[in-house]
Amino acid sequence: MISARFILSIFFCAIISFSFSQNNSVEELQQKLLKASDDTTKVNLLNKLSYALRSKKKNQAFNYAQEALKISQEKDFQKGIGLSYKNLGIVSFYKKRYSQSEEFFFKAITIFKTIDEEKELSKCYNNLGLLYKRQAKYQESINNFQKSLQILEKFGDKREIAEKLNNLGNIHKALANNAKSLEYYT
Repeated sequence: MISARFILSIFFCAIISFSFSQNNSVEELQQKLLKASDDTTKVNLLNKLSYALRSKKKNQAFNYAQEALKISQEKDFQKGIGLSYKNLGIVSFYKKRYSQSEEFFFKAITIFKTIDEEKELSKCYNNLGLLYKRQAKYQESINNFQKSLQILEKFGDKREIAEKLNNLGNIHKALANNAKSLEYYT
């Protein structure tokens, strides 16, 4: 029989390994940023850094997204502007600044609709769904998860579709609508 101590040892090794790989990834992105010569590359790296640091180093993540937004606006790089707003919304969510988060997501949605960037638009609707769920605004959450799902169905992205169906199931479960939640879970 495997001892609990052995299982815990493996678990902690896995966590340490995962943490190291995340830090390594951030360091790699930072090194690439230092070497980046064109603005589009800088914006993309800044947004990747913002996303990578969103939950652990929120202020740094916010600053990276702001810097990406500034460069994107100077260069009229619309996708960069949208991604920056999306990341500012995500970091604001983690900082529990919900009205600010919502505002940034709406700005990102406006940009992504304008440039017909549907996959990013879907992510923004999903993020709004998560935001509204956190605030117990369940109907608004459902509406946004459904918008996200509707877009994803065009692309047939099964993993993302399953995630959104799970989100909808969780909302209905929170509303004690078990029959409806089972529809989404199965």
